[in-house]
Amino acid sequence: LATSPEWLAFLNQLGLEENQFRGDITKQQGMARATTDLQAGDLAAQGQQSRRNIAGGLEGRGMARSGQFVRSLAEQRAGEGRQQGAIQNTLANTLSVLESSLAQKLLDLGTKRAQQELQLRSVGYV
Repeated sequence: LATSPEWLAFLNQLGLEENQFRGDITKQQGMARATTDLQAGDLAAQGQQSRRNIAGGLEGRGMARSGQFVRSLAEQRAGEGRQQGAIQNTLANTLSVLESSLAQKLLDLGTKRAQQELQLRSVGYV
């Protein structure tokens, strides 16, 4: 079996499929991470602007030194933290799905390999 051109061609095909799928998964993982980085950067910029607006709004009303200022900032930062957590959770879920997809593809390729080996052995290859 190890010298059969049919078997060797089949193994080569499986190797190509695996490499292509791994490359696709790696590309998708990179895209998911890039999207997360972009969203996190946008969130940070929005948070900074929101904090400026809070400070300016309260200062304009003469409340810059009040407890409301601290409370508003704390609420804004908590909201920003929740959004950051949601962004990271989305990334983790996406990466998990991609890893599961890769594992399933590898199982499928292993099954194909075993079936082809059994078929070739049944027709006389040893």
